[in-house]
Amino acid sequence: MSLPGVLAISVRGTATLPAAFAPDAGDQHFHWGDDLSVDTSTGDLDPDPGFDKAARLVMQKLVKDTLIDRCGWEMNDILFFGFGQGASLALGLASRLRSVERIVDVSDGDEMTRNKIGKTCKGVVSIGGPLPQSMVPSLSSREKSDTPVLVCQLSEDEADAVKREFKDVRVVNWKRKEVAMPRDRDEMFPIMKFIADQLNKGFT
Repeated sequence: MSLPGVLAISVRGTATLPAAFAPDAGDQHFHWGDDLSVDTSTGDLDPDPGFDKAARLVMQKLVKDTLIDRCGWEMNDILFFGFGQGASLALGLASRLRSVERIVDVSDGDEMTRNKIGKTCKGVVSIGGPLPQSMVPSLSSREKSDTPVLVCQLSEDEADAVKREFKDVRVVNWKRKEVAMPRDRDEMFPIMKFIADQLNKGFT
């Protein structure tokens, strides 16, 4: 994607994937979860292994310390884009923004930093990553997040779980069933339209 006036930062997973789970022998791979647990009946990895460590690193080190404190950005300048487990983390980060104190420690920050953290970000694009329930605030009286979300290649139940936590959710399912990155114009168009819509709202 070539987006004018946009800085794209690619972040790898925070933990090394054991060689037994790596698709390519000899190459190092990473994951975002706090742990690796396997469903013994299916052999698949648990889609919600906990994301506390990754959330702290991304939100504290990258977002707060670097983008907000050093570069002067605000949360409304930041759009999360993720695939698979990274997409789950992206949705979870946006969900947790409703309770900022659980994401970053702003107790030592000045009033300007507190205001810049905010409760929403510019948006989230999730490709094949369901919202992890471990990252949903536990308050029963919580309001839905105002962060706009686009989810791609989720099941109906997974999409409904996102809709329960976010006000503005767009759901896209491609003709092919497998979860993979978009490969043609038809699959990429709704993603580009969503991003363009968020960028057209301007930066605050």
